[in-house]
Amino acid sequence: MPAHHDVPGGLGRSQRQRDLSTAGGPGARPRSGDVRRFPDQVRPRERPPAVGPRAGRRPSGASLATGAGATAVAQQADPARQENTRQMAAGYQENKECHVRPICLLEYTGAIFERFVNLGDDIQTLAVSRLVPRVDGYVSREALNQVAEPCTVPMNGFFMNTGNWPPSAQVSPVFFAFHISPPAQAVICSPEGIDYLRRWQPIGCRDRGTQALLERHGVQAYYSRCVTLTLPRRERSPEGEGEVFLVGLSPAARRAVPASIRKRAIVVDQAKLRLPIGNTRLRLELAGELLDQYRRRARLVITSKIHCAMPCIAMGIPVVFLYDAAQRDDYRVKIIDDLVGIQYVHNSGPLAALRNLHLARGIDWNPPPLDIESLKLEIAAEFGRAFNRVHAGEPGVAEAESAT
Repeated sequence: MPAHHDVPGGLGRSQRQRDLSTAGGPGARPRSGDVRRFPDQVRPRERPPAVGPRAGRRPSGASLATGAGATAVAQQADPARQENTRQMAAGYQENKECHVRPICLLEYTGAIFERFVNLGDDIQTLAVSRLVPRVDGYVSREALNQVAEPCTVPMNGFFMNTGNWPPSAQVSPVFFAFHISPPAQAVICSPEGIDYLRRWQPIGCRDRGTQALLERHGVQAYYSRCVTLTLPRRERSPEGEGEVFLVGLSPAARRAVPASIRKRAIVVDQAKLRLPIGNTRLRLELAGELLDQYRRRARLVITSKIHCAMPCIAMGIPVVFLYDAAQRDDYRVKIIDDLVGIQYVHNSGPLAALRNLHLARGIDWNPPPLDIESLKLEIAAEFGRAFNRVHAGEPGVAEAESAT
């Protein structure tokens, strides 16, 4: 059996957490369609102030950090973020409305998220927070059709678990790193849903499968990849030998990992935390702390989770991606094939573990880190242009064509 090590930095019931749970703050259960605003970003090692709307002030900066881990991720400067800032500035020079309309990021609240936490969702929110000029609040991904206040919302990530589509007219959506799950296709690609997407095209898609789906419906789309690929590369390798992390692997898939690696590895399941956390800031802190652990300690990450693999690739951590051979047609993970490749293993069946032992012989368990710094610049610049088209009032394709 692999050793299950506790990741340091776990959260106790501190005064900080009591502050985050005060009535009216993010710990309170949100109403559907709420635009929830937080005060100014919290600096490293400071206690967060009492949370909730603050009249007459908006949060400054792009950080969503509340703890040291999240702060380290959100505040690091890097070329991709600098290029994105240049793209943003170009769109703001002659437009005043963009300084008034709130910028809100996606949060994961509501009944569907009450029993478990997938930190991959929050890692995407942390990543996009580094690419926008400020963060004014959050809106629930599953209640976008109920948003009652005007706001600009980056629509990055997995869509979706409910039928609450399309978003309300108050939402100005920035479609970038957008993924449509197969169960949601009937809703998002309904006649009403397609009309909505055409109003905001071109649509930046996280994977080529979503791009092809939208193009089949006559929607202009392009392959944007994922914003988590813009996270900054770590500045140094881990001290000593470093650690191996096994993240989100099934028991059968773990058998593909050589025993010499498996027995000393740190086992993490970031996608299925059985914790009823409805507190967005605490979720972001946990996501930031987890990224910080990977960044400081990992010499190798072996995972089947795309939002473990892509952040680690961006941070310069060697990654081996194992995935179920029965799901070779899953277009959601094909973006990993474009980066480090996918090693298909067997997650089920009476001989799965034995077959995986055989497959393991053909896997490189000591891969080099991938250098994607030029790709980061491209993704960040493209996000900046997409954001400006919506937030700074630049015409989209549909608007431009109708004007000629």
